[in-house]
Amino acid sequence: MMQYLRKNGIYVAFDTGFSRPIADIIFKRLDWKQVEDFDFSITSDQVENGRPYPDMIFKAMEYFNITDSKEVGKIGDTMSDLQQGENAKCGLTTGVTTGAYSRNELKGYHHDFIINDLLELKIYLKTKENSA
Repeated sequence: MMQYLRKNGIYVAFDTGFSRPIADIIFKRLDWKQVEDFDFSITSDQVENGRPYPDMIFKAMEYFNITDSKEVGKIGDTMSDLQQGENAKCGLTTGVTTGAYSRNELKGYHHDFIINDLLELKIYLKTKENSA
């Protein structure tokens, strides 16, 4: 999915509640490299406020020189991810059920849609492309 997004001109950024040292260990274990596999990452210890505050999203926007949060899509598997997307006023906020929370648990929080697999994003993006 990361490759698909990047090939279609969409930046891929990760934000996480983990600290930078822990996030770096996770990226290393997954063999994901910034620039090669994704474009940017930000951790909660690099901003004043972690999720559900929008600070990490705003920092990523600053990195990419994005001024309108409506151009940002937030995807997450927790309630605080969805709240973060709402608080940042993202143009798209998506819940994904591949984490610890079910569709029923996520659906009570702001979202544009909830998916079961990240690959479902391709369907949404193709639909959006065709309607433009």
